[in-house]
Amino acid sequence: MEVLVLGLCRTGTTSMTIALRELGYGEVYHMRSAYASERDVELWIQALEAKYEGKGSPFGREQWDSILGHCKAITDIPGAFFATELVEAYPEAKVILTTRTPESWHASMMQITWAV
Repeated sequence: MEVLVLGLCRTGTTSMTIALRELGYGEVYHMRSAYASERDVELWIQALEAKYEGKGSPFGREQWDSILGHCKAITDIPGAFFATELVEAYPEAKVILTTRTPESWHASMMQITWAV
């Protein structure tokens, strides 16, 4: 893991994913990557439950590598929910925090058509 882009969705993470790939970082883990793998979804749920509900053990480097080991970078959620843990697991990685004002972020989220 070389780059951790730890901003929330709608803060430029898709553009960062494209840019990192064009810069030669190869496989970049984005929110869409999690959806493509039932196994990854299950692992992210385990990580969330460990962090927020105290179920199981918090993820360390070995567990993060089981999800992200094939990638050189990560962007977007669910990774952004684990900023501290990912920085601890990959201390050699560069960190980029994409941001936007709360008002702008909320407005961008309201433009999304949510399928129910």
